[in-house]
Amino acid sequence: MRLVLISSLLAACANPTPIATEACMALPGLSTDPAGLALLTPLLINAEGELLAAATPTLGLEKVGAEGLAALREKAVCELVAVNNAGSGRWKVELKRSLPTVQADGSLGRTDETALEWQVVDEDGLRVETGLGVAAEMRASIAGAIAEDDLRRAASTWRALYRSYPDPVLPVDIAVAEAAEARAALKRRVKAVVGTPKRGKLPLEVTNRNSADVVGVELKIEFDLGDPVTVTVEQIPTKATEAISVEMPKGATAPTRVNVIAASPAEDGG
Repeated sequence: MRLVLISSLLAACANPTPIATEACMALPGLSTDPAGLALLTPLLINAEGELLAAATPTLGLEKVGAEGLAALREKAVCELVAVNNAGSGRWKVELKRSLPTVQADGSLGRTDETALEWQVVDEDGLRVETGLGVAAEMRASIAGAIAEDDLRRAASTWRALYRSYPDPVLPVDIAVAEAAEARAALKRRVKAVVGTPKRGKLPLEVTNRNSADVVGVELKIEFDLGDPVTVTVEQIPTKATEAISVEMPKGATAPTRVNVIAASPAEDGG
C-alpha cells in the first residue's frame, strides 16, 4: 500500500511539459531519418519507437531528405497550450507548433501553425504517445486502396492522415496521390471504339471527353489470338477524336478488349 502511495505521489509530481516540448521539436512523423530516430527513440513510448525504427520512408521524407529535416527542426517553435491529468500515469498535452510548410516539390514555404494533441505516459520514465500506431494503420490502408486501384480513397486517406497526424513532410505524398487520382479521372474520360478489322489492320477512334488536352494516351489491345498490342497517341485536343490504325497480331481475327491504361494532362508534358 505504501509503495502504491509513493508511486502515485511521484506521478502527481511529474512534469510532462519538457518531454512533450522536446518531442514536438524533434518532429515525429510516419518515418524519419537516422538523426530523427536518435532524437525520438528516448522520447516516444516503446511501441512507437519500434514502429518508427521499422517504418519505410514516405515520399516526403525521401524528397526533403536529412538536410531538409534538419532545417525544419532548426526552425521549429513549440509552445505548450494545456496539460491535463488523464489518470493512471497519463497526461493529455496540447501544443502549438510553428514550422515552415513543406511544398509538393519538397521545398520549404511560409511558416504555419499546427495544433498537436498527445499523451505523456509514465512508462519507463515519462514517454510521449503521439498516436503513431493508428497513423501507421491508416498508411497501410492507403497501400490497400492503391492495390485495389481506388486512387480517390488513397488521396483522401492521405489528407485525413495529415490532419490527424501532422507529419510535416506529408504534403509531398498528398500531392503525388492527388496527381495520380487526377490522371485516373482523366483516363476514365478517354474512350476507344474499334472498327472492323481489314487486311490485318484494326481501326480505332480514340475520343478525349475531358475539358483539357491529353497527352501520352496509351492503349492496350487484347486479341483472341496473338500477343496484346500497346499503342500510344501523342496528343488529343479537348473534346476531339483521333483515328488510328493498329497492326494486328498474325492469326488474330478480332480484339477482345481495349483498355486505356494511361493519359496525362497536356500541361504535365506527359
